[in-house]
Amino acid sequence: LPIYVVKKSRLLAILRTMGVQFTVSVISSEQNPEELRSYCLEVLANTVSLCVCIAGLVPGLPAAVKAHLPALPVVSVPISAPGFDARDIMLASFSLPSRRPVMLAGLDEAGLNKAGHLVCELLGIGEPIFRRKYTRYLQESTPSPNYEIELTEEKEPVREVGSGIRVPVNGTSKGH
Repeated sequence: LPIYVVKKSRLLAILRTMGVQFTVSVISSEQNPEELRSYCLEVLANTVSLCVCIAGLVPGLPAAVKAHLPALPVVSVPISAPGFDARDIMLASFSLPSRRPVMLAGLDEAGLNKAGHLVCELLGIGEPIFRRKYTRYLQESTPSPNYEIELTEEKEPVREVGSGIRVPVNGTSKGH
């Protein structure tokens, strides 16, 4: 399930477009805790900046990764599955001790998309060249609004307070 959702989301596309190097690993914190521990030790040996944990049927993955990597930012994306609501994972993430914060990007596909943006924002901290590149990406990928603003004859914004009395927003009143 998480693999399908990741492919359907924009998470990987955002990271690829921005040139962010990443790996995708599928490890169950419940079924393979030793494999997860070994993987986290391998992560510590590399120059990894943060981890994105996509949690499905078992809410413990973000917490387990944070326990093994206490100084590394961990982004959690709970995914709903048949008979299981992503909000349960969200609550589990919020119940971690205060010295083990986990960032919640959002739920399901929207959360995955937001995680891609959050990763770019975090990587842009202290990296002005990357931050400018990400800003350009946002400008180019954000659609322009499809509306026009029509100006009225009013010189300043007003609101009607009753009986035809119009009061400028700045506080002075005029009777008409």
